[in-house]
Amino acid sequence: RIPYPVCLMLPMIPLQLEDDDYYQKNYDIKEKAAVYDKYDANLAQLRRKYHNALQLPLDRPLLRLQNIVTYRGRGRIKRVVGNNYTIQKLQNIHKYLKSRHGSSFSSSSSVVEGDYLYCHYMQDSFDDKGWGCAYRTFQTICSWFHLQGYTNLPVPSHREIQQDLVAACSSSSSSIVGSKQWIGAVELQMVLQHRHGIESKILHIRSGVDVSSKARDLHRHFETEGTPVMIGGGHLAYGLLGIDLNPVNEKKSRYLILDPHYTGSDYNLTKILKNGWCGWKDATDVFKANHFYNFLLPQRPRVI
Repeated sequence: RIPYPVCLMLPMIPLQLEDDDYYQKNYDIKEKAAVYDKYDANLAQLRRKYHNALQLPLDRPLLRLQNIVTYRGRGRIKRVVGNNYTIQKLQNIHKYLKSRHGSSFSSSSSVVEGDYLYCHYMQDSFDDKGWGCAYRTFQTICSWFHLQGYTNLPVPSHREIQQDLVAACSSSSSSIVGSKQWIGAVELQMVLQHRHGIESKILHIRSGVDVSSKARDLHRHFETEGTPVMIGGGHLAYGLLGIDLNPVNEKKSRYLILDPHYTGSDYNLTKILKNGWCGWKDATDVFKANHFYNFLLPQRPRVI
């Protein structure tokens, strides 16, 4: 507990770096992010000093630009600037569910830690209905790493994800760029490593009836890493934001699902929650016996 207000006077980034018009004319978005990365690196020692003085954890960013405190209303809308477009998305919508836990086993619940954006079909004036669910879930994962301060790169577009896949995997054909080709957890694991240098694990599950056998692994992931999880395989992709582990019978554990198949407005949070686009689900509601599943578990870098 801090006994009095503290103002941290970190050196300011040059104003031209905040000028999006300047950067759109002179640099691409990755070059801009590289400049921010350089300034972040130069401030690492000073951040460590403040972390120590305030007794803050030394394994996560808390004093970077993305960690700024803002005042927000219900279902906060987050502005994200990319290449020549501005998008608005709902943030942390699971916090507005009537129940923060999936069942009476609330003492065994573990959920995502930190901020993320709800990315789903038809956003950004881009029609990806029927094929883009894995891309949207990956965008949610990237938003988590951006908003926590682990990366200065903004949320990638579908095309940027495809381009990164081609660059990361020599066996991927360039014909995927601009296509409607489905991708899965294995491909997105490579993209996450290539784009952000972030490692991830994959849980391979042969059938939906076996998902409960990994319930404790998923619970441990949210307890130790706290990152959103992408569920691939089967015939659809979903985001996983948490698990309510039933310690007596793991088959009765419940899963906090973020569904990217929603196609409506981002301003209707009540409708999104009421219709279950984000909510606690039984395993049988999501996982099918005749489908395999790959769970992509991003690992949080231990940096400040």
